[in-house]
Amino acid sequence: MYDLYPGITMQQLRVFLVAANNQSFSKTAAELNMTVSSVSRIIASLEAALGVSLFDRNKQRVKLSASGEQFYTDLKPIFKRFEMAVSNAREDAFSGQREIIRMADLLILDMNRYLLPIVSEFEKKNPKVSCILEPVTYDDMYNGLIGGKYDFSFISESAQPFVKRTGLTYRHLLDGVPSFVISDNHPLFKKEDLKIEDLKGQRIIALDSGFSEFKKKAFTIYEYYGFPMNDVTMVPTAASASFELKKGNCIALFSSVFAAGREDLRTVEIDKDIGESNRLGFGIVYDESRLTPNKRKFIKEIESHYLGGNKL
Repeated sequence: MYDLYPGITMQQLRVFLVAANNQSFSKTAAELNMTVSSVSRIIASLEAALGVSLFDRNKQRVKLSASGEQFYTDLKPIFKRFEMAVSNAREDAFSGQREIIRMADLLILDMNRYLLPIVSEFEKKNPKVSCILEPVTYDDMYNGLIGGKYDFSFISESAQPFVKRTGLTYRHLLDGVPSFVISDNHPLFKKEDLKIEDLKGQRIIALDSGFSEFKKKAFTIYEYYGFPMNDVTMVPTAASASFELKKGNCIALFSSVFAAGREDLRTVEIDKDIGESNRLGFGIVYDESRLTPNKRKFIKEIESHYLGGNKL
């Protein structure tokens, strides 16, 4: 989701512009409340999508390459105009006394697929309400929910310890179990009776959810099946995970929710015992004290579709 072109997201462009201004991944990470490794991965995924190196790197520093300089020059005014357009649209919405429901999306789960039909129907029923889904970092989500910038976020059930500490409310929406996933251009995609043993020796990618409990579950499964830990590459978003999978030379460990309904992905289920004890479902988080009547209606609309543990 948020793809402007295949493999290119708004998050990648934003991180690139900040990194280009700073000429430093560490300063960029501090400014965006991200880790340096996340900044590096996001820049690398953008470079892969574009097919060029945007930065020259050495041990001391990074600096824009010739291609990076040109991309920065072309992109900066376009991005400024985009930000202005968004700002103007929001001002128009407020001036028309429309209520805005802002949702924070960590890009771990492609919530667009699940939310679009619900949001469309909800806005038809409530014409003075607009729903906005914004891509965010983990820290943006934490601070935005607590500070009131965001009304809702969609997170892994592994984040429930965070929810309890902050006094927010978590409502479970989607059940999911860990599954190994391959893309339709992987050599094993059409193999009959595909087993996890057939996946040994493959490069593995996994979503870095930002929650330690999520990582514990993932690595418990790797160890259970004897996958070497040094073959696991963590990626920051569902978009970057899809990009890596489409190379056709790796497998992924995700919640079954990620691949549900996608014909371009094939899942290989893990053993029931290990899967049930390491569930990876998703839910909605919000501050109960800030709910307006329309926001309560929105939660009921979401829950009417998903609450009760829909298995995907």
